[in-house]
Amino acid sequence: MPPSNLRVERIELVVECGRGASARFPWPHWVQDNGDEPPGHDPLLHVRADASVFVGEDEPGLLVLRGDASPLEIGTFVAALIEYGAPREETLRALSAQAALAKLVDLDGIVVAGGVRLYSERGLEVAPGCCAGAESFSEWIAPRDESWSPWCGHDPGAYFTVRDDVIDVQLEREVLRALDRASFEAALATCAREARAFCGMLRRWLNERCTPEVASAIAARIERDWGIGAEGL
Repeated sequence: MPPSNLRVERIELVVECGRGASARFPWPHWVQDNGDEPPGHDPLLHVRADASVFVGEDEPGLLVLRGDASPLEIGTFVAALIEYGAPREETLRALSAQAALAKLVDLDGIVVAGGVRLYSERGLEVAPGCCAGAESFSEWIAPRDESWSPWCGHDPGAYFTVRDDVIDVQLEREVLRALDRASFEAALATCAREARAFCGMLRRWLNERCTPEVASAIAARIERDWGIGAEGL
């Protein structure tokens, strides 16, 4: 590989999880009931402050979707979905855990702030910008022609062009980068596998906390709309 072509080290699908959510709503820290809660306590909710669920040293508010996610991390992910799609704070606070989960099924689309981060051998190259969403992952893995521009937010936009064994990526107002195509495709495939495995964990988490119909509907919509698919789960 020519020295000018950067090797892609990893690609991650991330979701933005605001640290202030737990101060406003009974999430993001959902864990299983351990039987010690007082009478009247919602057995599906247990608030626990734990900063370790926020993954990433540079931007600790981003949660990376991985197949080895803990129940606490999955609860944080679900909380981010509900918080992002909720119309009013007071409405959200009045909902039970079951009703909050069912609300996701009623949304026109399950979207949340986040997106894709791409790291080359020299560091972070592409990251979600303003108004980017994790649901845009479908634009990364969809069949593509010689050039494509997955939604990465308003600043900066990212434009990819294939040239044989090289993928050029141009960010607005920045220098063109030449990425090694083989390592790019391998990293993207790994990211997709991790996302599918995460959805498998999500299904199990949901099945323990709501009806099978709601659990299946939420997971299926994320898999379909985000382009993750159920393959390999």
